[in-house]
Order: sequence, then structure tokens, then C-alpha cells
Amino acid sequence: MHVHMKRNQNLGDLTFRGAHALSRVVVVIVVVVIAVAAVLAYIVFKKDGEEPTAELNPVLFVHGWTKTAEDWHWMINKFVSDGWPREMLYAHTFSDPMNCSSGANAKNAGEIAAWVDQILAETGAEKVDLVSHSMGGLSTRYYIKFLGGIDKVEDYVCLASPQHGRTGGTGELIPDSVLMENLNDGDETPGGVLPDTEDWRDDPAGEGGYNCAHIPGNITWTAIRSNIDILVKPPETAILDGAENLEHSIGHSAFPTDEQVYELVKAALE
Repeated sequence: MHVHMKRNQNLGDLTFRGAHALSRVVVVIVVVVIAVAAVLAYIVFKKDGEEPTAELNPVLFVHGWTKTAEDWHWMINKFVSDGWPREMLYAHTFSDPMNCSSGANAKNAGEIAAWVDQILAETGAEKVDLVSHSMGGLSTRYYIKFLGGIDKVEDYVCLASPQHGRTGGTGELIPDSVLMENLNDGDETPGGVLPDTEDWRDDPAGEGGYNCAHIPGNITWTAIRSNIDILVKPPETAILDGAENLEHSIGHSAFPTDEQVYELVKAALE
């Protein structure tokens, strides 16, 4: 009887230990499933104020004439507050930001090319997104069209850029300047996902117009302008053929620090 009871006790102990071990395995499995589900949700879904998806590109913010990288301080902080990694947001100052004479934008574009290559090397990304203000929109276009940026840029966003020159402009910002002819003849938005005008396009700021073409690609072009911008006149000069053209009525210098502009930029990059 004593032996029989001992055997039953041993069997009971084994059963208890087995059930306890099984419960621990179940707990581990549940924890793993929850963790995997959380990771998948983190990667696939994003709400405002949460970390963006893992597929976002690094962003290079490009300032305008007479400005510096500090112009982007507010907007970069807004992106960070909405969950974008700070190390994916870049802003640099051109070596000669006061220059808009002949060749200035080509020189700036060369610096952009070097910055982009450095960013891609640092992050391991395949492409960058470009956000520019004012004359920075011309320098970034030059980089895409003439310096190989067509293969390294996914999203282009410009704010209040005189894409065809401006009334009262100086240097390369004069309508019909050599820069304007080079940028706007053929495809204004090379590599764009949207179709361009074919055959002929009137110049909204200068005389005559341009021969048109479409160079297909995977770049999303967005141009945001204002109809009350006294520095970019006429307002139509900020319109890009082959881009999504948006309008927001604010002053020229307010673009990099405007809440609604920020939302438009963020939407264009997501």
C-alpha cells in the first residue's frame, strides 16, 4: 500500500511538473506571437504622431537664395515630433548662398549631388527625397535633370520656387535666362510618374515657350505655390508641368514654417 501510494504521488508530481512546463511554453508562444504582431503592425500601419513606415527615404532639405540650413529647423522638428527618425533628416548650407549669378544653380546642384551621395552611403538607402524652398527648387531640378539625380531621387517637393523665372528677378532668376531655358526645355519634370505636355508649352513668365517631352520614371514631383507671393510673380511661374501643383495662400518666407505647408509636404513624402 505504501509503495502504491508513493507511485501515485510520483505520477502526480510528474503530471504537475509537466503541466507547469507546458503552461510556460504556452506563455512563451503567446508572448512571441504578440511581439511578432506588434512588429508587423509597426511596419505596416502608421497613424499621425506615430513612427512612419520603415520604407521612408532619407530627406534632404534645400534652402533658397540668401538663406541657410537653419530655415528648416522648425519643419525638421515637426517631422521628428511625428515620429520620423532625426538621423534621416538632413539640411546643409550652400558654400555661396548669396550667389544667384550665372552658374550659381549648377554649382549648388553639384553640392547637392555630393550631399546625396554622402546621405545614401550613410543610411544605406537607395534613394532620397528632396524638399526645397525658393531658388533651392531650381538647384534641385538641375541636379535631377543634369547631374544624375533622376536615378537617386524618389520624391521632389518644392515650395514657392520661381521655376520659370520671376518678374523683377536678377541673375539666373530672370525669365528666359540660360538656366530657365535649360531647365524648362524638353521635360520640366524628368523621370516623373505623371505625364507631361507634349509638343509645345507656353512660358508662363517669359517670352515664347518650350518644346516638350516626357522622360518616364518613378519620381513623384510636387510643387506648392502661393497666389499672394510677392517674390514669385506671376504665380503661374511656380507651376511645373508633370507635377502635382498645389496652392496655399501665404507669404514667400513663411513656407518653411507653415503648419498647412508641412502637412502637404509630409503627405507628398509618405
